Amino acid sequence: MITVSGGLRRRLGIGRNPLRRPVDRVQRTVGAALLLVFLIAAPIVAVRLAAPGYGDGVRAERAEAAARHRVDARVERIDERPKVGTSFVFTYAALAWTEPDGTVHRAETEAWAGATQGEQRSVWVNAAGRLTPAPRDHARTVGVAILTGAAGVLAAGVVPLAAYLVVRRRCNRRRRDLWDAGLARLVRDPIT
Repeated sequence: MITVSGGLRRRLGIGRNPLRRPVDRVQRTVGAALLLVFLIAAPIVAVRLAAPGYGDGVRAERAEAAARHRVDARVERIDERPKVGTSFVFTYAALAWTEPDGTVHRAETEAWAGATQGEQRSVWVNAAGRLTPAPRDHARTVGVAILTGAAGVLAAGVVPLAAYLVVRRRCNRRRRDLWDAGLARLVRDPIT
């Protein structure tokens, strides 16, 4: 059996207290109801947002893997050229590779650190023989789905939180009015 300490019960407003006012019970009930709404809505929203993105990502992984292949390219030369209008110098590598059908392709790309002439480098190319980025990996798909789901959880919490803050503000205003009325009665009818 789970027991809740007295201090925690008082903070949560679930203990018996003769000084608790109806406005306190209203705030607690509305807060519990809004928490329940969030706990039900958050997983639904997260899954509804993340699932299509995950499916799209898996389809993109398969399509890119089918349309791209890896080849071993040889660095024919290394060029350093200044970028126009700046003081930056970029290094480019001229690559050449042979496709399985015997076609020789050449392309130029930004060089990687330590690139040397004659070096062999594995690169990705598309069906037309042009350099392309590596196919999307599954970790990226999962990461995007997780971030999308987390954003959905946050979005699902905005409305219940805003509603609770409005209710809390009104309850605090009502408590303040009750205090003012009680103090006015005390001034009007002092205890002797």
